[in-house]
Amino acid sequence: MNPNEKEETSLDPVKVYQIKAVLKDISPMIWRRFLMTDDTTVAQLHTVLQTAMDWSDECLHQFRIHGKDYCIPRIHGLEYYKDARKVHLRDFRLRPGERFSYTYNMRAPWEFDLRVEQVLEIEPKKHYPLCLGGKRAGPDEFLEGPEAYRKWCRERNSCEALGPLFEAMASLGECVQEFLEGGKRPTREDEKFMEAHERIQERIQTDPECFDRRKLNAALRKREEPPCTSESN
Repeated sequence: MNPNEKEETSLDPVKVYQIKAVLKDISPMIWRRFLMTDDTTVAQLHTVLQTAMDWSDECLHQFRIHGKDYCIPRIHGLEYYKDARKVHLRDFRLRPGERFSYTYNMRAPWEFDLRVEQVLEIEPKKHYPLCLGGKRAGPDEFLEGPEAYRKWCRERNSCEALGPLFEAMASLGECVQEFLEGGKRPTREDEKFMEAHERIQERIQTDPECFDRRKLNAALRKREEPPCTSESN
């Protein structure tokens, strides 16, 4: 694309892409649906996906769009890839039905299929990016890929793992029953009560079925943008 074409593109009205991101080789599916303005950089899309999965961005990543690879350059990273901070979604002229991929943690890896579902007009009162929906929590990013995640899910639901949970629920029930029968009110100083409570909370916080769209959108509103420098990588 020549400089004149870039200038003309930059004057085009901002459009909105509705994109569905699906984590591959996981069943039931882990997915998110977003609205992204077409002036979003590929690096910003990376940040959105990291936020959506509740990941730390500690591992290398890459996008593959129209046969070319993009990433945020890092020391000892994939220097020969195109700089994702300097490319916008509108540069690809994406159309409904088009797909591209995102890979994170090259050793695992976690692979996403991203599909453009619609190209919409921007709504000034909306905050972008915006998550419209999704299912299931993102897996632990340091697991060794989908097979390790499936193994983790099986182990989580095994008798060995559920036994301590049932014990904690029974213990909590005893504390509540004692209080209802006129005994002391459970407090943070009650070791039996707190141990049971913490064990149940830990189980809830690692629930693979848990997904909170409002919490994700709140995180997206205050996310940090990847820095863009003039350095050549």
